[in-house]
Amino acid sequence: RENVFDLTGASWRNTRKFHPVDLFDDLLRGSESFAISEVGRSYCADLDPQSALPDLVDLIKLAKKNAGRVIFYTQPRHYADYLKPPYDYGWNPKPVDEAVLATARDLKCDVVLDLSDAFPRDFFSDLIHLNRRGHTALAKTLLPHIISGSKP
Repeated sequence: RENVFDLTGASWRNTRKFHPVDLFDDLLRGSESFAISEVGRSYCADLDPQSALPDLVDLIKLAKKNAGRVIFYTQPRHYADYLKPPYDYGWNPKPVDEAVLATARDLKCDVVLDLSDAFPRDFFSDLIHLNRRGHTALAKTLLPHIISGSKP
């Protein structure tokens, strides 16, 4: 298999030698066609797991139908900074986590992992987006579960 970026002499890899780029740590750039939501107390105030659970159930059932194994995990995040001064947003995503994890267990997903608070702050570029270290940690966390279910 060939890396598409290395098919010519002017490859992406050769270019990066002179201009290093970290694709995971690029800063978010807004555009006129995409508005970033204002973050504050009301941002996560209306989290209701019941509104999204039917879609989640359908998604898990479809995954179980199409895959040999289903590995379900909650999204890693780091809200801790936003729960103390100067922010004090009071976000509480735990009821949503508990509801989706219980649903995944009830539907007999092969592996169910709560990774919501699994990684430290320096694994994130913001409160929900993993940086390179975070993606590496996530891969190391998931790999044993993926390999243990693979067929020879």
